[in-house]
Amino acid sequence: SIAIGIASSGLALAVFAVGGGLARLIADGLLILGVLNFVLGFINLVPAFPLDGGRILRALVWWGTGSERTGTRVAVLAGRVVGWAMALAGFGLALIGDWLNGIMLVIAGWFVGNGARAMQSRLQIEELISDVQVGEAMECDLPAIAPQLTLDTFVDRFQPAGEATTLPVMSESSFLGLVGLSQVRRVARRRFPTTRASDVMVARLQLPALGPTDGLWPAIERLRRSGLDGLPVIVGDDLLGVLTRRAAMEAIQGRARLRREGLA
Repeated sequence: SIAIGIASSGLALAVFAVGGGLARLIADGLLILGVLNFVLGFINLVPAFPLDGGRILRALVWWGTGSERTGTRVAVLAGRVVGWAMALAGFGLALIGDWLNGIMLVIAGWFVGNGARAMQSRLQIEELISDVQVGEAMECDLPAIAPQLTLDTFVDRFQPAGEATTLPVMSESSFLGLVGLSQVRRVARRRFPTTRASDVMVARLQLPALGPTDGLWPAIERLRRSGLDGLPVIVGDDLLGVLTRRAAMEAIQGRARLRREGLA
């Protein structure tokens, strides 16, 4: 935004120098665009999540302390403080009669504070499962499906029972890939009888692989970034299980239950 603001302002000055009524109108429009982008750019640098300024603050604290968690905590605290300050300033403006700007500032403060609360929840989950490994959460003994299995058979056999959201595609003992519900949903139902698992699966070479001793939280982050329903857990050439979104959620809920009971 700041770069666009600089470019727009510079172009406005150049057009204004040409002279003439039309040139001045264009220059005025470019100048307004530049000012708005400057304002947006500087607001985005406010040190509060989810703004870029909060990410910069988190990165600086992380770099200075060597702890990503400390960086996140500081950025979350800064976000909450900035959010409350903006909301209080908005209420103050509203009390003196500037309702429009006051309401806008309150909404912006709510937005910033909500982003900080979301990061706080993320940090709490990360701390909750900090010592949990992928092998403790993955789904094991999933039913394997053959690459030639058609989607109508896949849905009839596995979806009603709710056995799994992601299943491995195997040829004898060789792991070929994964089929998840998201891949199935991309196919029109009328094509189910002629579409095979091998046509829609995510091939093994395209899948980020996890190990059973990997930390669960980094694995969840990899799963989230992949956009898939599950990731394979592999040692050597052997498929040990699949870390699915459902399994990750169950692991988080199980650890939270143990924490409430004082057992974790």
